[in-house]
Amino acid sequence: MEQEAEREAVLRRIREERLVAIVRAASAGAALERALAWAEAGLGVIEVSFNTPEADAVLAELARRHPRLLVGAGTVLEAAQAEKAVAAGARFLLSPVFTPAVLETARAAGVLYVPGVMTPGELAAVLAAGLRLVKLFPAGALGPAGLKALREPFPGVDFLPTGGVVPEAAPAWFEAGALALGLGGALAQAGDVRAAAEAVRAAAEAARAQAGPGGAASPGERGE
Repeated sequence: MEQEAEREAVLRRIREERLVAIVRAASAGAALERALAWAEAGLGVIEVSFNTPEADAVLAELARRHPRLLVGAGTVLEAAQAEKAVAAGARFLLSPVFTPAVLETARAAGVLYVPGVMTPGELAAVLAAGLRLVKLFPAGALGPAGLKALREPFPGVDFLPTGGVVPEAAPAWFEAGALALGLGGALAQAGDVRAAAEAVRAAAEAARAQAGPGGAASPGERGE
């Protein structure tokens, strides 16, 4: 029950923030510098990609300096990476693909696991494993219209579009039914990170208001 409550709390935080900021850099120092700057700019959910050198050390230091921050790991492809991420303090794991071994590790640790999907077949495999929150990747290749089409036969799924997503397109993504957006490179290029994050949240609220209770743009309430 405690593990389920923890996963629900993480999902609730992502739903509230509407934005998962993705940190990826060529060095651990650069990654930590960016992550700290984003945390100080008010971003509440930050993912450290595990194709960043010493990602677990970056994640651990970020969590130590900002204990109220929701910190997770991204590009988690193997159980060993998942174990390192959890040991470093990750409270959620994201991946561009679905890996059963990573799911097992996440469940054993009570950590939310969000696998990546792009096709109906991939989504069906994730649903069969009991998951209801997925990362749409690469989202830019499908666009909001692709998300809307995918949601029609799978109405009970929550989507986190990531990969090729830009702040300017946030209204269209939320109108299509996104739970939250994953932003990395586009956020790093934004002149004002705080303003970009606020614009994403405003777009989410506008879409929710337009759809109304139970509308097509209102995300579901399910986590893992």
